[in-house]
Amino acid sequence: MANFVYVDNSNLWIEGKRISAVKKGLAPDIRIASKDKIVDDLWRINLERLYQLTVGKSGHGYFYGSRTSGNGSVLENAEKVGFIPVTYNRSFVNKEKEVDQSIACDVVEHSYELMQSDDRVIILSGDRDLVPAINKLIKRRFKVEVLFWNHAASNKLKQAASNFVPLDRWLNYLALN
Repeated sequence: MANFVYVDNSNLWIEGKRISAVKKGLAPDIRIASKDKIVDDLWRINLERLYQLTVGKSGHGYFYGSRTSGNGSVLENAEKVGFIPVTYNRSFVNKEKEVDQSIACDVVEHSYELMQSDDRVIILSGDRDLVPAINKLIKRRFKVEVLFWNHAASNKLKQAASNFVPLDRWLNYLALN
């Protein structure tokens, strides 16, 4: 049995920064932090720990994001710890595009080409756009776990998954010190 892990980097990072802001007292609660776009700009993801927590010793981890002038080291570090980076250029108005669709396409394609029936699919994203792909995987009898920050995961995504695991309790563990 192997884990197949799909990480939406920017989604995970931005919402982790928001939770950290609440924990550090920069915002009174997650609702206000989200509404007012309050984040802890110092919070970073410890990619080695993320890999250990999700992929483990027998798995495949895919790390999705968009190329920016400032994130080359994140992508290099993701690759160093074992993730396979999947990156896209940002739009001309500097918006991230293609990431959600790429995760959805890859996870369904991998279910036909790479996965065995007892493999576990783990998605780290809160985006509702992934619900159709999750439904297809479950229809094919795969177990699909969604790990994400509780406040930022779509309710439809939580319901579609075989299991939803809030990452909130691992905020400090996943923080790069």
